[in-house]
Amino acid sequence: MKRFKLITAIAIVISVATMLYLVRTMDAQGADSTTKVVTITPSATPGGKPSVDHSKVTIYQSQNQQVEWTCKGGCDFTVDFSRPEGSPFSEKAFSGSATNPHAMSGVPGKKGTFRYSVTVNGGTLDPQIIVH
Repeated sequence: MKRFKLITAIAIVISVATMLYLVRTMDAQGADSTTKVVTITPSATPGGKPSVDHSKVTIYQSQNQQVEWTCKGGCDFTVDFSRPEGSPFSEKAFSGSATNPHAMSGVPGKKGTFRYSVTVNGGTLDPQIIVH
């Protein structure tokens, strides 16, 4: 009987620990967040393409989700939606700097797939945002 109680207690502890881990992991990934963070990393060479940690970001207009671009280590960057499909946001361009390496999009006003350009130190990358 003692062995059964011990096994049951261990199973409960493992279950609770697993549940807490999953909740923490989902929160860290922004599963239910109203802000999706895209981290920009400048190229090591001037004029080289920067990189982003998410080349496709999906947000939901009905959940008032928005995008925050931030530069790893701080840098001057621009985010530009001047392609034919335009911008899902009220603005077409966003920027950040070494002293303020964050730019917030606001809530999208229209749905669809939108390619945009991220420019850092003369290098450009073209990720996309999908708005549902």
